[in-house]
Amino acid sequence: MKFDVTVLPSFTQVEAWRKRKAREERAGLFAQTVTTFDAWIADLWELHGDGRTIVDDAQREILMGIALDALPGADAMAGLVPTAASCMRIAAGLREFDDALESAKEGREIPSVSHNEHALLRVLASYENLLEQYGLIEQGRACALLAGNGESVFPAPLNVLMPASAPLTPMQRQFFASCAHIRLVHEPAVGIDGIVRAPEGREVRFAFPSGKLAEPGLVADIIRSQSTQGDIVIACKNPAWLYEHIQGELAHDGLTICLQTSKPFSETDFGRTFLAHYHMQHDDVFDPALVSDALLSPFSGISRDEALRVDASLRADRIVQRDDALLQINALSEPFSHMAELASDPDADVLLGVFEHMAQSMTYRTDAWRTEQLAAMGAFRRVTTAARSVHADIDVCARVLERGSVPISLPATPMPQQHDDASKLNASSQSPSSIIVTTQSKAAQLSAECCSTLIVADLTSEEYPVADRDDAVSTLFGKLSIPANESALSRARREFCALLQLATHRIYLVRPLGDANADETYPSVVLEEFIDAYRDDPSATDDIDNPYRLPKQLQEGLIERGEERLFANARAAEAEGQQRMTSVAPAPRIDDLTVETIPMVRPAKHDAQGHRLPPTCPSPSQVEVYLECPYQWFAARRLRIGELDEGFGPLERGTFAHAALETFYRRFRETGHAKVDEQNLEEARAVMRSVTHELAGAQPMLDPLSGRLVATSQLEQREINSLCNQLVAYLDFEARLLPTFHPEHLEFTIAPSDNVEYAGLPFTGRVDRIDTDDAGHAVIIDYKGSVNAEHCIAEKTRQHPGKMQTRIYARAVERALGVQVVGVLYVSYGRGFGLAGAYDPRILDAAHLPYMNHEKCSCIAHDDPENEFEEPAFDTMSFADMLGVTEEIAIDAIARMNAGDIAPNPSYAKACEFCPVLACPKRGA
Repeated sequence: MKFDVTVLPSFTQVEAWRKRKAREERAGLFAQTVTTFDAWIADLWELHGDGRTIVDDAQREILMGIALDALPGADAMAGLVPTAASCMRIAAGLREFDDALESAKEGREIPSVSHNEHALLRVLASYENLLEQYGLIEQGRACALLAGNGESVFPAPLNVLMPASAPLTPMQRQFFASCAHIRLVHEPAVGIDGIVRAPEGREVRFAFPSGKLAEPGLVADIIRSQSTQGDIVIACKNPAWLYEHIQGELAHDGLTICLQTSKPFSETDFGRTFLAHYHMQHDDVFDPALVSDALLSPFSGISRDEALRVDASLRADRIVQRDDALLQINALSEPFSHMAELASDPDADVLLGVFEHMAQSMTYRTDAWRTEQLAAMGAFRRVTTAARSVHADIDVCARVLERGSVPISLPATPMPQQHDDASKLNASSQSPSSIIVTTQSKAAQLSAECCSTLIVADLTSEEYPVADRDDAVSTLFGKLSIPANESALSRARREFCALLQLATHRIYLVRPLGDANADETYPSVVLEEFIDAYRDDPSATDDIDNPYRLPKQLQEGLIERGEERLFANARAAEAEGQQRMTSVAPAPRIDDLTVETIPMVRPAKHDAQGHRLPPTCPSPSQVEVYLECPYQWFAARRLRIGELDEGFGPLERGTFAHAALETFYRRFRETGHAKVDEQNLEEARAVMRSVTHELAGAQPMLDPLSGRLVATSQLEQREINSLCNQLVAYLDFEARLLPTFHPEHLEFTIAPSDNVEYAGLPFTGRVDRIDTDDAGHAVIIDYKGSVNAEHCIAEKTRQHPGKMQTRIYARAVERALGVQVVGVLYVSYGRGFGLAGAYDPRILDAAHLPYMNHEKCSCIAHDDPENEFEEPAFDTMSFADMLGVTEEIAIDAIARMNAGDIAPNPSYAKACEFCPVLACPKRGA
């Protein structure tokens, strides 16, 4: 039979069919049409339609978004756009579906259809009205109208062939059944009813990487071995991942790899930049973190250093206003302002030429990168063009683009060949015309016998599960009696068998024996069925009782690759490949640090004129952190690893509380009071309320880098109000604390110029508060949000000295002021209050230290002959001796700092709680 129309699944197959028929038949394809179903219907509609245009995917999603936006509760239904679009694409024009839409328009209930499904049908009915308004029509409805006017569309009998096709969709079945003059010959694809053997003449080889890490190297080995035989097609689950791992090494071998897949628009550099600009302009809450994607983009038009500087300044200001931030960044460069226009109006896509030129001019980038960005810009132009045709705004465009993907075809240019022997050079010079990495579904649409070698990777049940999932679309169609198109198993069989037809020479089936977590994997269903096709008795088990689950006849030429060769697998190099060493550097030792390298650990300080200053004692807080863990000190204090964003946490609350307490006492002393007590408590509360109110109001005007406490929500404002109330309540505790002492020095600073030495070095530091009495005694006070056992002196030794900051300050203050320090206290202004530290019980009365566990904080010297060989705890020493031992510990710590000893060594488990190095091997030890 001669066919007037031949319908094939893809244009790749259409092209191959035409070429083959031109070779086989003298008349070629005269008076015959070879096309895809979609293209055929589009041609028929153009000739016989009613003037409307068949809607494309972008227009469908845009109009569906508009239809949803027009309904109450649109925000909650925004995620329905893909589901609703899928419904219309599959079922538009079907009688059952049209009846349901008509019922939804008239408000009639449909039995068994839920309330939410009725709402979805109303959205679809509204969408159809929009199609009518803009002169558009769904393909399925066009098919129904063409079939209804079949006598004029097909005046003479028409023979139509659909060779090796998937099962007909409900729309196709209705179309062909309704056209009396069409005689359809539908040849089902091979494998729909079960997997068959590979075509005659094809060699089948199995390959087993021990895990995912070995798979790219094994695939690369196969490509190298087959590179002189002809074209190669690789079908896998994640083509972009495999391409990334093999293309570099194979390019050095002179082999060109092409990636054919799709990538989310949002993961391209152009897409990420556009969406960052869009969200900066249109989100309800401005997030400065979004600015990073815009500033560090290749399309920003500014240097990386400038981008990091602006990004840091914006992220350090948590109350920066949207308009101020946008004004600042849009003024940085023309590309910034152009991208801002693109993110505000679909008509601005005329500016895409600026970014296309930028991409083309970045010669230091790879061809693959440029291709990807141009594809993303093409997708953007298609969406904005569709949006303009239906008068949609940029919000709808952005939602469509965020869900969309970009077709990617990335070639890798061969590198200059540098082989060790002539045989390799001669072998690799015969490069195949193409090596394509793509998905199984895309590869299945290629023409039969299009390559010499086929590699099918990732053949595990985890990567290719076969299950019919009940989603919203299938559930609704089931209730409307719309039959399913094809089962998941049938689709998997059909695609796998289509793959088997691609190769003319050899087929490699690759199944990793372990997954990324080194857990055992199982073969995919289609691979098991393929193996069974070669077995005499598929119900038996003895012939496949081996690690590969293969009968003996399929084990010929079996390939394995382990994960133990780390370098070769990381590079996808040949299995025997070794990393070259140009020199061997000895492991660094602390003793090897020189005068030149030590400043990397403790950098030198300089004055305003640039003169190097003599070394000073590290601050007490630095010594304290170093003793908790040297590596934490290096990361936090030297590398300054930390958050970029301005925070609203303990650090900011502590800065606010310190400022409030200092200001309070300075102002309270101006009223003639030296100390808060029971008699002036009410007056003190009034002063504290005034101080906290003024400070809270001044916070937004402070420098963002000052540690200010600013709220961005009502909840955070309530936290500030609560902190202010806490500070007022703290005065009740303050009135009972050290009644015979009074605050003498607030934020007392000791500078190197004061000639105070500690641990043999000039001392520098600032004490929160120093209280004194009339007898020349002093108490060091450090404000804390909370205190714990680490602040107490009990059970602390040289090996675990605990919190040392106030103890270091004690000796420095004694030398600076000539007083006798008799207590070092950590005072908590937080909820429940608290008091910890160390004191001399011979001078300080325990009754004057409320909320303290005195057994853990008092220093009482006594001899214990039974433990004379053990390290004495600090609470068994006199207060003065304890301060002396503390200085000895500080001397040793500073010496190790200067020597560059920064090995991870947490002194207790909770020392790691606030450490920024999350991957430390000793974290929590």
